[in-house]
Amino acid sequence: MRDGRTDPLLLKRIAECLRVLAHPQRLALVELILRREKTVGELAEAVEIPRHVASAHLNLMRRCGILDVRREGRKAFYFVPRPDVREMLARILSLGAAKGVTQETTQLTGNRL
Repeated sequence: MRDGRTDPLLLKRIAECLRVLAHPQRLALVELILRREKTVGELAEAVEIPRHVASAHLNLMRRCGILDVRREGRKAFYFVPRPDVREMLARILSLGAAKGVTQETTQLTGNRL
C-alpha cells in the first residue's frame, strides 16, 4: 500500500479473479463445491458440461486461489481452501436470491439468464 491505497498491480489481479467468477458455469461449479468437495467428473456431470470444459474452469479458479485440489490416489477432489473465500463465495451466490435476480434485471446489464 502506498498512501493508504492498494497497489495497482494487486487491484489488477483481484479484478482478473473477479472476472473468472463472472461466468454462470463457474458459479454453478463453485456452488456444488461449497456443499462438499467433488471430482472433475462429478462436477462435469452435475453441471452438464464436458469434462475438459469443467477442468478448464476449475484450473482458472485454482490459479486465482478460489479453489484448491486434494489428491487421493488417482482422483482429484476440488474444494474451497479458505474460510474467508468460502464465506465470500456463499455471499455472492446468495445475492441472486436476496435481490430477486430476474430477466428484467439481467437485461439492464446485458446478460442473459
